[in-house]
Amino acid sequence: MTCRFLSTFDFAPSSADRPEEDDDPDDPWIEVSFRLTNQWHWMSHRQFA
Repeated sequence: MTCRFLSTFDFAPSSADRPEEDDDPDDPWIEVSFRLTNQWHWMSHRQFA
């Protein structure tokens, strides 16, 4: 399971000129994606942390 997580993990940080205040919980900026237990997960860096 760890190997599958690590092999599918992708981190694409948002640009530095985008303020954190723009983070909308209903429409998060997708920065992290990975597959775990045969399901894809997409979330912001803040959610992942």
